[in-house]
Parts: sequence; structure tokens; C-alpha cells
Amino acid sequence: GNKALTYPVGLITYDELVFSGMDNIHINKLSWAYSTQQYWTMSPSGFDAASGYARDWIQNNAGSLGWWWGVAVSLGARPVINLKSDVKITEGIGTANDPFVVETN
Repeated sequence: GNKALTYPVGLITYDELVFSGMDNIHINKLSWAYSTQQYWTMSPSGFDAASGYARDWIQNNAGSLGWWWGVAVSLGARPVINLKSDVKITEGIGTANDPFVVETN
């Protein structure tokens, strides 16, 4: 990035959830991203010009990915940080029960 942010944290994206093992059909309770609490992503899923509603991808209360009409609804948020490419994962498989352990220099 351009280092303009003091605390470079953003909302999770749809792609990051897919990389974590989530999708919009299956429920993956082993994914670190799994939750029964609905939360927003920062990824748009479309716009309906007739109604004027934007749609956004969410993780729904069933534990899979879906989209939501109207982004003015109160849902949870899942913040993320991005690691440098030279960070090494030394342990774990990335699940809630066996999280990644990262080595920093």
C-alpha cells in the first residue's frame, strides 16, 4: 500500500473467505472464518437499478456465503490484516482448532 493508514485493517473480502474454505453452497465448520453470526464482507455482489439497492456478500447465520440486499442493515464485521509475503507459517492448518502460527523477523 501507500502507507497512508495508521492502522491498516480492512473488512474481509469474498475471495479471502473462499480461500479459507468457505463458499455459497456448503458449510465449512473447520474454516477459521466460520461463524453463525452474520457479518459483512467488503465485496459487492451486484446492484439492482430498479429498486436502487446495492448487494454485498455476507457470511450468513447458516455459516455459508450469501448476498444481502441493501447495505444499511446492521450485521457484524470481520476485520483482516495483510501479512508481508516473506512471513513464514511455522505451524497449524488454519482452522479454529489448529490456527496458523506465523514467524516474524
